Amino acid sequence: MGVAIFEDPSFGAHGFAPGVNEAEQPMSDILLSVPYVSQVNIGGHIHAGAGRTERMGCWYAAVSMLGYYREIGPRLGVPAQYVKPDGTPHEVDAKGNIQPRGMGANYPVLVTNEGLSMVPLPADKQWTCEKLATILRDCGPCYVRTKLFDAKGAHVGGHIVVLIGSKPSANTVVIHDPAKGPNIEITIDDLNKRFNWDDTPLAQYSMMCKLQ
Repeated sequence: MGVAIFEDPSFGAHGFAPGVNEAEQPMSDILLSVPYVSQVNIGGHIHAGAGRTERMGCWYAAVSMLGYYREIGPRLGVPAQYVKPDGTPHEVDAKGNIQPRGMGANYPVLVTNEGLSMVPLPADKQWTCEKLATILRDCGPCYVRTKLFDAKGAHVGGHIVVLIGSKPSANTVVIHDPAKGPNIEITIDDLNKRFNWDDTPLAQYSMMCKLQ
């Protein structure tokens, strides 16, 4: 199976050549061309040793990637996650850099500020590569809430990654991880295990996209 590039003008809106009946085609792999944004060593490529790392900045890096896929320019994010109403920071690290908070209850603000759309989750809480390939073709890259586990398998926190590709031919997906790097290929089983299916109101934000 070939790799369909969403941004390639030789493909239609759903990753197929113009005039081709999508219903007659097997589901092809898709890999989007999405700019990578890290939460690690930010600015270090300009001034060696001067970069900063945002421990809880995965959400901002992720929305930046979705935004840069659509347009060039700075992202608003949620300033309140960095500073208090009086303008003082919530936290400052040893290097004097402001450290943001995780999103939590402020997800509605992030959705409004960045123009995000929530992607409905499957009722059986199991993604398939075919379903994700369709979402990527229709919606572009996706903001994904995942869980972090320690060496013993205990849930220790959350992390945001960006879904940029799906390969039904290999039963894998491709993510940009703000903490670990771009173009990381993992199995669909691994994604389903890590995906944040929590039974709370925050679950509606576990997969989001930016349509324009």
